[in-house]
Amino acid sequence: MTAESKACHDEGEAEQIVTEGMRHLKLKVAELKTTPGSDPRKAAIAKAVHQKTSVTRKWTAARLEMRSAMNVCQQIKRLKTGKLNLSKAGMNREHR
Repeated sequence: MTAESKACHDEGEAEQIVTEGMRHLKLKVAELKTTPGSDPRKAAIAKAVHQKTSVTRKWTAARLEMRSAMNVCQQIKRLKTGKLNLSKAGMNREHR
């Protein structure tokens, strides 16, 4: 597999992870622009993307509206260390 075809494959896989993560975490496309880059749901999706693909953090930042690649790194680290968790994202509220 060439580097270019691997990159395309990884982007496709990353997009699938984002879509599934958004559905599972009840995050709508329209909410990506209005929720902060530190939203725990975005961090959880970003973490899954980077565990399973080799897309850049720049790609993830743009796709999830997380401001910057550095912010993606920071939020994943916060999630891993327990300083950020999904229960604070209102996941226990009933989906409307």
